[in-house]
Amino acid sequence: MALTEQEWVYEYFHSGKRSPVILGTRGTWVIQDQRVVILIAFSLTDIHVLKDIYNVSKNHPIREVKYKGLHYFAVNIVNKTTVELIIDAWSE
Repeated sequence: MALTEQEWVYEYFHSGKRSPVILGTRGTWVIQDQRVVILIAFSLTDIHVLKDIYNVSKNHPIREVKYKGLHYFAVNIVNKTTVELIIDAWSE
């Protein structure tokens, strides 16, 4: 069974990793049959930096997620061109 975003981030965090992470760089995260990339960070500053790195609009919404005592920030990127650019950058 596949993990949800929240479960994956929870396990990632509790494995000792605290760095921001990008889900979907292998093209495996899907929302409504569309590949997506999800930027994840554990501070508001870090999520803004990730948005800047990947040229995500300043107006693009940031989700604040609380799950089993863990607090993180996430940005869903669904624009096909942007998703493909990020996946290509990570495949190099």
